[in-house]
Amino acid sequence: MQQTYRRCRSILLLTLVLYLPGCSIAYELLLEGQLLSGAEQRPVQGATVTLLLSNWKCASTITDAQGNWNLKEMLSESKFWPGKEDKRWTDPDELKLRIETGGQTCMVPCPRVAAPESGGEIYAFVMTVLKAHPEPEKQEMLPLEALKPFPSDI
Repeated sequence: MQQTYRRCRSILLLTLVLYLPGCSIAYELLLEGQLLSGAEQRPVQGATVTLLLSNWKCASTITDAQGNWNLKEMLSESKFWPGKEDKRWTDPDELKLRIETGGQTCMVPCPRVAAPESGGEIYAFVMTVLKAHPEPEKQEMLPLEALKPFPSDI
């Protein structure tokens, strides 16, 4: 009888803790994206996309043949900060994406998203293009005198 009482009391306390006002609300962050490469924007297959929360690995996935990926992660209310329009927003310094492909790693900021008022799902799409533009060739710097028009050009 005493064990039954203790179990009931534990369940009641747990229930109260979970449903008390002011308890932390959980948000499910759904991230979807596409990884492309080059000026032609070709899909990158087999790249690893990792969501980092305060530099800790949360979730990871591999891009498919079209370069598509998706991740899910639960965020607590403490991961949102007051911002514009009286909403609470994710901190770009807290949430980042690490992309690893072809022996190279790059960091991409995760899009800022606002917390819904009553918890629930948050959706964001991330399109990343690696090496979209070739590096400009180094141009020779000419002295200003070389740029002046010749008298015959005037």
